Amino acid sequence: MAAGRDLDWKGGQEGRPQGESTRGGRGRRRGGLRVRWGRVGLLLALAASTTALLWVYFQSGVFSISEVKVSGNRRLDPSYLVSLSGIGPQDNLITFDRGAAKSRLEEEPWVRRATIRKHFPDCVELVIEEREPVAQVGGLEEYFLVDGEGFLVECAPQPWSGYPLLELPQSEGLEVSGRVTGDAFAREAETLFSMDEGMRARAVNLRVDEQKGISVLTTEGIVIYLGGPDDLPEKLKVAFAIMDDAALRKKYPRISYIDVSSPNDPVISPM
Repeated sequence: MAAGRDLDWKGGQEGRPQGESTRGGRGRRRGGLRVRWGRVGLLLALAASTTALLWVYFQSGVFSISEVKVSGNRRLDPSYLVSLSGIGPQDNLITFDRGAAKSRLEEEPWVRRATIRKHFPDCVELVIEEREPVAQVGGLEEYFLVDGEGFLVECAPQPWSGYPLLELPQSEGLEVSGRVTGDAFAREAETLFSMDEGMRARAVNLRVDEQKGISVLTTEGIVIYLGGPDDLPEKLKVAFAIMDDAALRKKYPRISYIDVSSPNDPVISPM
């Protein structure tokens, strides 16, 4: 038995299936090597292609930004917004920092929201949503335009034409890019948004009094007392209807105030 095993090992032929030879085994090994080298070649080709594409994307200038468009702006100059974004021809449309550009734009007090869109192969669009001022706050030396959320967008040494002045308990220390809050501002802003465009154009001043509540001074010099913040649209409608009633104004050509804190029972005080 030991000798039989010895012959099988040395001869190499015993125990193999008929028709199989050592030459055939070497052929299979060569075929396996060819398959492996083929895969290596494919991987190298893919790597070379990827490198070439990356060079096209980032080095060749194919995706260099050649145009920056601005939309949505009404007050702010387009060239100012482009400059503020920091986007220019030195940037690549794929790799430029969109988040940083958005942050720079939204640091401008007039910009409520900025959206940056890519238009391949070489254009960027800045979509701007500006803040909409509804009134002014401050007084004496500085007047600030304020939007409905309380953000201060710009200041001037003189009152702004066409914007009612909101009287606040504390108007010191205000600055552009800041924000006013508090119950008084909330009530006055709510009153403004309860007015239609015609009413708002006739409002000169709004204030909140602890006893009489919200009051509006009109361009006619008539004070409207609204009381609490409930039913504001109805109260305002009644008050302005009284001011525009020709027969009533003939009877009372000069009115000191109209109290519509109870809109079903308004009080008129002639001068």
